[in-house]
Parts: sequence; structure tokens; C-alpha cells
Amino acid sequence: MNVGIISTLPKEEENATQHLVRGIESTAGSATRFNQNLARIISQMNMLSLNALIEAANSGSAGRGFAIVAQEMKKLAESIQGASTQFTGDVIQNLQSRVQESYQIDTQVRGERFADLALNLIDVIDRNLYERTCDVRWWATDAAVVGANLDRQLASNRLGVILDSYTVYEDIWLTDLEGNVIANGRPDLYPAVGRNCAKETWFQEALHTKSGADYAVGSVHANDSLAKTVVIPYGTAVREAGSETGRAIGVILVMMNWAKLANGAIEGVRLTEAEKRNTQCFVVDKNGVILAPTGIAGFLIERIEVDTSKSQGYSLVHNQLLAQALTPGFETYRGLGWRAVVRQRL
Repeated sequence: MNVGIISTLPKEEENATQHLVRGIESTAGSATRFNQNLARIISQMNMLSLNALIEAANSGSAGRGFAIVAQEMKKLAESIQGASTQFTGDVIQNLQSRVQESYQIDTQVRGERFADLALNLIDVIDRNLYERTCDVRWWATDAAVVGANLDRQLASNRLGVILDSYTVYEDIWLTDLEGNVIANGRPDLYPAVGRNCAKETWFQEALHTKSGADYAVGSVHANDSLAKTVVIPYGTAVREAGSETGRAIGVILVMMNWAKLANGAIEGVRLTEAEKRNTQCFVVDKNGVILAPTGIAGFLIERIEVDTSKSQGYSLVHNQLLAQALTPGFETYRGLGWRAVVRQRL
């Protein structure tokens, strides 16, 4: 009897389940060998029975008793054979059931762990993005920013000082009400002054914020004016006298380096070395489009289908274990409907 018990298990690192499965396989192998040895003994009994019947036939009436014994030996051999086959089959079936149960438990444990890793990943992202919403609203009240129309060089210098301390940003732009960039923090690296942002949704939303307590956020994209750096812009209106309810006199846009933040957060996910060989982590938008990592072919193109009926969980799809967690938001930041996904090939 061919056992073949662990054919459905994933090819992955040695773990408690794998050790258990190997032990069960060893037991199944022992049962199979026992059945094979018993079959050889039964074969010998059948041969002896056959020879005894032949001798009894040759002995005539004197061999009748011998023939009866030979017949009983044959029946006994058949009974042993049937019982052995039934016993071994039951053992193998039971062991196979235990293996499947072990696999299901292992999948559940890994799925729940990966879902927790996904939640931690999206939480790290949320906390960072929350800080961006605070930064842009705070800097909109800075005296040099509010007075940019009077002294653009001073505003540019001030933005440069901010960028030296806040390395998560690729650049900071100030625009007039028509969307023309009038100052930026890294003019030597990115000559953004003169660019017009009026057609950008994120500029229009920032310009039309109701008060200094509000902000706008754009989509993840490779920005042409920033040497194709992948950024996510946050913006708000710069208001007269820096007042929260003042008249809008311009717009401040902070260009957060999304690639640096997101890729760093993904690299920080605590996968084992063995898991890293067949497991990937992603951040996807509300439609499942991959937002990170930014260096893969599917960036901003490929979609990952996850079960969106739950805020957190896992599922088995096409020989893959997919764990996910929806953005929980942080403080006043409600999130953008993004999810973190951990995908493992089985």
C-alpha cells in the first residue's frame, strides 16, 4: 500500500507541524511494512496448505485428515489477510486525517499571525501619514511661509531648514492662488519654481480647504518635477496672518517620499528567513492596486483581490495564503481605505 501522506503540504521551513507529519508518516510506513511482512507469511502458509492438499490427495483415504488441516490453514491465512488489510487501511486513513487536521491548524496559526503582521504594517503607515497631516497644517502658519509673497527667498530658506530635519520629505512647495510654484525647499536639486499645479486634484482640494484645520492628500505617484521620485503630496491653504480662519493667500504642498517610508516599513515586517523566500508584503489602495513595494513590476498596476468583507483576516486563494488588514486610522487621521497584505505561496 502506497502511503503518500504529505503530498498536500506546502514546501516550507521545518516547524512543529512538519515534525508531526514526518512522525505520522513514519508510523504509516511501519504499518505498511508490517502488512507486507504479514503478506509474505500468509503466502508461505498458502503454499504449505497447497502442498499439504496435494500430498493428501496422493495419499488417498489415509490423507483425509491431513486435507482437513490443510483446508483450515488456507481459511486461516485468508482470514489473517483480510484482517491485516482492514487494519492497515484503517490506520493509514486515520493517519491521513490527522495530517490534514495538522495542516489546517498550521494554516490557521500562520494565517492569524500574518494578519497580525499586516495590521502592524498598516498601523505603522497610518501613524506616519498622520504626522504628515499635522506637519502641513503647522507649517502653513509659519511666518516665512505666510510672508512668501513678500520674500520668496526667505520662504525657500525656511523650507530648506525644515527639510534638513524632516528627511521623510522630498521637497516642499509654496504656490500662489493660481497654482504657480513660487518657492521650494530644494531649488538646487529640484527647480520646481514656475511649475503650475492648477490642474492637479490635490492642489485644488488644498486650495479649497475650509479652514486651517483641514488638509488635502493626493495619490501615490512618480512626480516628474522630483526626478520621478515616488511621493504622496499633502497640502492645505496658507491663510492671511496665519489664522486658521483667514483668507487663503496660497497653498503649501509637502511631498512625502512614499517609496522611502513604505519600502522601509515593509522591510521591517518580522518574517523569518525561511518565510522571506516565499512570502511578500504589500500595501494596496481601496481597490486593491499595489502601492508598495514601489520597485516591483506590479507597482500601481497589479491588483490583489482580498476579502474586503472583513477588516482583518486571511483566506486560501489559488495555492496562496492571503492575510490582510484594513487601515484603522490614527488619532484624527481616518485613513484612506488602504490595506496591508501578506501573501505566501503554498
